[in-house]
Amino acid sequence: MNPEIFREYDIRGLAEEDLKPEVVFLLGRAAGHYFQEHNEAKVLVGRDNRLSSG
Repeated sequence: MNPEIFREYDIRGLAEEDLKPEVVFLLGRAAGHYFQEHNEAKVLVGRDNRLSSG
């Protein structure tokens, strides 16, 4: 996992290069574990309007 994807307030990387399916799976699993442990029932995932945001 490329440590450069972790920013102060977000995670950024190129799809299929930095954010390969196995990396995205691990990030989602870790986030899910964190939210479950902290009793967070809602999560907001956002993006901007750039075409590169997918």
